[in-house]
Amino acid sequence: MTRFLVLPRTCDSQESWDELIDKSKAFRLQSLRESPDAFASTLENEQIFACEIWEGRLANPCATAVVAVSVSTRNKASDLDVLLESEWLASTVLLRPLEDEVEKLSASASPWSSVTEEREERGKMIEDRRVLFVLNGVYVIPKARGYGVGVALLKASLEIGNKMVEGEGAVSAGFQVRVDAANTAAVKLYEKAGFKISLTETIVMKKNAHKTPPPETIVYVMER
Repeated sequence: MTRFLVLPRTCDSQESWDELIDKSKAFRLQSLRESPDAFASTLENEQIFACEIWEGRLANPCATAVVAVSVSTRNKASDLDVLLESEWLASTVLLRPLEDEVEKLSASASPWSSVTEEREERGKMIEDRRVLFVLNGVYVIPKARGYGVGVALLKASLEIGNKMVEGEGAVSAGFQVRVDAANTAAVKLYEKAGFKISLTETIVMKKNAHKTPPPETIVYVMER
């Protein structure tokens, strides 16, 4: 059975918190190692991140990490125990940029820059408006592909985002993702979850900037 759980932003136990950080880091690095063409970032860049960066990403109130885990139907453990003890099948992060940051979003820059630490408190403000979530780092492990886990993860994430803004009194939630146009499997995945192409960007990815000449990448901005 597959469950979709939100990673906590803190834990009562320092040991559990450290273990969760390590597991989140390992899964992210695994995704960059196994599917390097699926991300704008690279394994080389992120494997040297300090522990504070990984911890900051989990603790950031403008970021909501969602993972799909494989569990036994009889498993009655707490969500935290399930996260720590079960295999992770897929993950994504719902990033919530401030309204004045939305127009600056681009595939040429990490969306994490729109939810930096100095903006965290401002990100908690409740406004009667449409809230935009940016999906980042969507990944499904190879053996879980072809079983609908990716689509289910996206739909679960959309539901989580909608519930978050409903609880704050916002008008509605919108969702956006950027995907390499050449990654047809990913494009189809988002389309199955109800996303549609709204814009096209042509950029040079930072990870390819050293090449001569640097190749341009066509990126779809997909929204729901």
